[in-house]
Amino acid sequence: MLTAKEMIDKIKWSNKFNPEDITLTYFDRILNENIIITYKEAKIEDNFIFIEKDNKISEIPLHRLREIKNKGIIIWSRKK
Repeated sequence: MLTAKEMIDKIKWSNKFNPEDITLTYFDRILNENIIITYKEAKIEDNFIFIEKDNKISEIPLHRLREIKNKGIIIWSRKK
């Protein structure tokens, strides 16, 4: 099974995926819930996802990523 980083790299470099169709679900420890964002909202560097919201940048470690969907279909999911 691919790691989250490997799947993200595959999305980035493969012509099989349209980034506009990709959503990422991560666990927010403060809100204690899963948050869904679009791939386009995320800036991914090394092992972190950076999201800008309300002029604030949030840094989310990739280990909090729970699943990746393409057109609503799960293409990657963290083992439970």
